[in-house]
Amino acid sequence: MDAPINLLIVDDEIPVVKALERQLRGKYTVYKAYSAEEGLELLQAEPIQVVLSDERMPGMSGVEFLEQCQRRRPEVLRVIISGFADTAVLKKAINHSHVHGFVNKPINIEELVSIIDRHRGALDAFCGIVGRSKKIHEMITLILKVARTDSTILVTGESGTGKELVSRAIHACGRRKDRPFVIENCAAITQSILEAELFGHVKGSFTGATLDKPGLFEIADKGILVLDEIGDLNKDMQTKLLRVIEGGTFRKVGGTKSINVDVQMIFATNRNLKAEVEKGNFREDLYYRINVINIHIAPLRDRLVDIPLLANHFARFFGRKLEKDIVLEPEVIQAFMDYHWPGNVRELEHEIERAVAITDTDTIGARHLTIKRSGRIEPTVVESEGDDPLRGGDFYGLVSDYEQRLIRFALQQSGGSKRKAATILKMTRQSLCNKISKYEMDGGNWGD
Repeated sequence: MDAPINLLIVDDEIPVVKALERQLRGKYTVYKAYSAEEGLELLQAEPIQVVLSDERMPGMSGVEFLEQCQRRRPEVLRVIISGFADTAVLKKAINHSHVHGFVNKPINIEELVSIIDRHRGALDAFCGIVGRSKKIHEMITLILKVARTDSTILVTGESGTGKELVSRAIHACGRRKDRPFVIENCAAITQSILEAELFGHVKGSFTGATLDKPGLFEIADKGILVLDEIGDLNKDMQTKLLRVIEGGTFRKVGGTKSINVDVQMIFATNRNLKAEVEKGNFREDLYYRINVINIHIAPLRDRLVDIPLLANHFARFFGRKLEKDIVLEPEVIQAFMDYHWPGNVRELEHEIERAVAITDTDTIGARHLTIKRSGRIEPTVVESEGDDPLRGGDFYGLVSDYEQRLIRFALQQSGGSKRKAATILKMTRQSLCNKISKYEMDGGNWGD
């Protein structure tokens, strides 16, 4: 079952918003806002995928509003709607990627749907990457940048963080989006079979090879090939893979003819490859060949602010499958915030899938959970490879990042109350407000 796209309409004219909602209700899940400020609050609080904004609104123009949307949620599809469009302004906005398209009033719904459909692949790909943390924002921004290139990419992160989702997002919004996307798990099959899988084989090259067979490199030609668990390759396969990366050519198993391919490579691993190089388990030259651009996915315990968003996302997803309107009790969110999630997002997904399946109502409480509350887990500062605490940046940058995480954690714990958050952090409310202002942290629905 495909999840409906979440679409936000932002217009100060109430009749226009209501008319649009009636026309789009059946096609999309519609959210409404009657000002740019209200729209930005919804953008931060809800899993919005598409924003339709009027160009002329009091206080902030539609283009200015969508520029703000791009800064906060760069993956969101942004469309201007206007009866008085300044064509020069809109063209400039489109050229600077603030806006993906525009429709004039009266709105032609088929034209609007066509714009959304053209971007459906990217919308679906980013649907599974849920979060408002600084780390997720930076990761999405990097994905959108590297997707425009043919560079080799290394996606790193612990098991369950979503490395395949990141790879699919790169393909969906890149230049090769209409070309093949092929993925292979290097740890799932033996190395001898993997060679034939990747490079193909000719008839008679080994017992059972009754026909010529193309390999995954050929199948992925002009597209993207993802090799997951690259750290599990033995030295022999590492050498053969290096030859393909360096020259773009290979031979089938048992073959003599060189085959040329145009393939963008994405590699993924949950291992510390630099440490594997130092141990002699991974070729140093291959490591530098595949680590051209590194996208690191932070573990769930290091981005606590994302946990409620992910939990509600999975609750809606699995609830929709069983025709349930699932509500997570506050004690459930608290238990999730206290747990350390060794299995990361995948473990959270399975926990909620199970709870949705066994509940007799539309409510999930602590009694439906299998996880054990383990006490408050502090996010760790170091997220890069190795144990060097400064590897990820300079001293003040690391302290700044850690302070922001602590503030967001306290605000989440306090339900958005600055007064209660200040008490949790053992600081004055004014000091907390000063830090929020200093870091330009989005206020969202934070109160008192």
